[in-house]
Amino acid sequence: MKYNHTSYGFLVDDISKAVNFYRDTMGFRVVRQSDTFAQMNSGAGVAFFFWKWGHLCEHLGEQAMSRVKHRVQSAIRFDRPEDVDAAYEELKAEGVEFVAAPGDWEWNAHAAYFVDGDGYMWELYCWLQ
Repeated sequence: MKYNHTSYGFLVDDISKAVNFYRDTMGFRVVRQSDTFAQMNSGAGVAFFFWKWGHLCEHLGEQAMSRVKHRVQSAIRFDRPEDVDAAYEELKAEGVEFVAAPGDWEWNAHAAYFVDGDGYMWELYCWLQ
């Protein structure tokens, strides 16, 4: 399977603070924003986001998040839930240890999460209709 790095972001404590800096100082445009997530248009063709650290801890669990050494997350977007599931199975067969198996999450995504050997968090996802 081919994996395309489509998104990167920072895992932050304060979404508004991050948005204010990158919007007002860096000139990025806000695409969407909530209390727990924001997506910016950086003009680079790759989605740039902020996700609230505490929100991930709440949903993925403190134990899973304790494996994350860097508050940076990368993501690979797929078109369909079946593609996410197939990527999960393929990577799992290669020895990748996931902190969350594929599932439908309240943020309107079907996604799975893993932390690589250096402590970087990755998401395999597709948006749900």
